[in-house]
Amino acid sequence: MRTLDLEVSEKTHARKQLVAVGTALIRGEDLPTKGAIYVFDVIDVVPEPGKPETGKKLKLVAKEEVKGAVTAVSGIGTQGLLIIAQGQKLMGRGLKEDGSLLPVAFLDVQCT
Repeated sequence: MRTLDLEVSEKTHARKQLVAVGTALIRGEDLPTKGAIYVFDVIDVVPEPGKPETGKKLKLVAKEEVKGAVTAVSGIGTQGLLIIAQGQKLMGRGLKEDGSLLPVAFLDVQCT
C-alpha cells in the first residue's frame, strides 16, 4: 500500500494524492494466485457526533483484477503513473477518468 501523486485527468493533467493497494489471494498449490489493484481517494465526510476521528472515508476510484499476486506498488516518473510488480512483470498503468487503469508499459524481469 502506498500514497501516490497520480494524474486524475487526462485533459487537464491534474494530480491528486491517492492511496494505491495491491492484493494477493493464494488459494492453494493446485489453483492459480489472483490479485487486484485498488486506488482510493480519502474524502471528508460529516463525522459522527462526539467522534471527530470519523470525518474521513475511503472512496474507491479504480479497481482492476489481475492474474498473479500484486507484490509491490509504487509511483514512477514525473507523469503521475502507477507501477506494480505482478509475478515476473512490472506493469506501468495510468489512471483513466472512467475509473479504469490503462496499461501503459510493461517490463519482463529475469529471476535468477
